[in-house]
Amino acid sequence: RYQVFTDMIRRLIDKGVSFVEIGGNDEIMVTVLSTDAIAIPEGMRILFSYPLPADPSTRRTGMVVAVRKLHLVLPSLIKAGARLEHVYDY
Repeated sequence: RYQVFTDMIRRLIDKGVSFVEIGGNDEIMVTVLSTDAIAIPEGMRILFSYPLPADPSTRRTGMVVAVRKLHLVLPSLIKAGARLEHVYDY
């Protein structure tokens, strides 16, 4: 179920949808994969960032973002070269 939620969020943002809350939360955690450390858009807070043990050339970064900014932040991360891994729906 978790991957379905992540894919749905991406499709909804592509259609111009924005969000007020998700599951009663006004902040949500997301993880992205990238080849380098990425510039984090304003409004996000990094929780962790580390190279994947199985592939040190890929970095996993976990961040908290305000749900109201999700529609702005996710496209910005992707444009910066990150790949959305997961949006945590708690």
